[in-house]
Formats: sequence, C-alpha cells, structure tokens
Amino acid sequence: MFKISFNFNISKSKIPKEILIKIKEKCMELANDPTPMNCKKLRASDIYRVIVSDYRILYRVNYKTKNIFIERIAHRKEAY
Repeated sequence: MFKISFNFNISKSKIPKEILIKIKEKCMELANDPTPMNCKKLRASDIYRVIVSDYRILYRVNYKTKNIFIERIAHRKEAY
C-alpha cells in the first residue's frame, strides 16, 4: 500500500464537493495500485495522469519509499 501526499492545499480549491468525493475515492484506489489501466504517463516527465469526470489528477510515484505525491488536481482546461 502506498502513502498519498498532497503537494498543495486541496481545501482552497474550487472543485465542486461531489467531484471532490470522487477524487478522494480515486486517490484511495491509487494507494492500492499507483498505475491503474486508465492512467497515462505524461511525455518527458515522471508525472502520471488519471481522469475523474472533467478533472485531472497529476501525480508522481516513488516506488522505493512507496509514496504517491499528488502534484495537482485541475479542470481539464487548466491541467497542463
């Protein structure tokens, strides 16, 4: 099981509450499987992306320390 860390303050985000619930569920799934079938590794970086509704979760995985660092959660228009 991987430990999840947020590299930003999620409480100040303007993400709707129902989407935040789905994002939390997805993060818990990532703790069990950091690279699920629907994730995509972004080009020329070590960042992965998963989709939750119209939002993107961008994260890094450290397999040595078993940590997942959530770098950003943003609407698809603003994610990249």
